[in-house]
Amino acid sequence: MILQPLAICRFPIIVYLVFFSTVLSPPLLSAQWSEAGAPEIRNVRPADYQGGGLNYAIAQDSLGLIYVANESGVLVYDGVQWELIRLPDNGAAHSLCYA
Repeated sequence: MILQPLAICRFPIIVYLVFFSTVLSPPLLSAQWSEAGAPEIRNVRPADYQGGGLNYAIAQDSLGLIYVANESGVLVYDGVQWELIRLPDNGAAHSLCYA
């Protein structure tokens, strides 16, 4: 009979611990998530780079410039602005070669 009242007294404590651990654990776990080392992914529309809507190839040089083979020519992105290099006869660039 002594153990029964003791078990009844522990029940609310266990319920509170379980309740608060489930309520508080998601924010604590999300604070542990780190995106360090994850690549930055950004969607860019053709209106942003003033080129065509089809991109065929992408390359990056040692300086960090990004080159995109596009239906309007070759796009060059320096991290801030886009530059369109038009090909003869306004042809499309279907591939890139970085040496």
